[in-house]
Amino acid sequence: MYVSLLTEEVKNSDTIVLIEHSYYLDFLDPKSSDQINPDNAPTYIYKKAELTDSQKKNLISSLNSIKEKDINMFSMCIFAPHHRIEFYKQGNISSSMEICFKCADIEWSLTNYARPIDLMSVLGGAFRNAGFETQKDWASLAKNWQKNANE
Repeated sequence: MYVSLLTEEVKNSDTIVLIEHSYYLDFLDPKSSDQINPDNAPTYIYKKAELTDSQKKNLISSLNSIKEKDINMFSMCIFAPHHRIEFYKQGNISSSMEICFKCADIEWSLTNYARPIDLMSVLGGAFRNAGFETQKDWASLAKNWQKNANE
């Protein structure tokens, strides 16, 4: 059910945007007394790219290869997403998917269905094919982002 719903969302979207971003947990440092209130933590966009028609077709093809019956267990780690997919129809966002590649978990605004095991590798491939990395030192990147942006 999850993959067929996602495949339809991909097919029906005019635009699909991949985003790499900071997350409020990146700013927490137990060794430092200088803490950012998580409610006030900034969200930095590190990279943003629109899927090309070719990348969209590849994603649909990869989604069609997933076996829906191989359902994944839910992660027990702390969900700290650094990647998002935004699906647009007629210029308006129709759904968004937050992805944590570290703990292999997803929150998608369109459904709470359990997702298949192979979905993470398909989504990771889509991000890598668009020039993104799925693993980084997110805390270091977030803490130095503003400084690096000003240089």
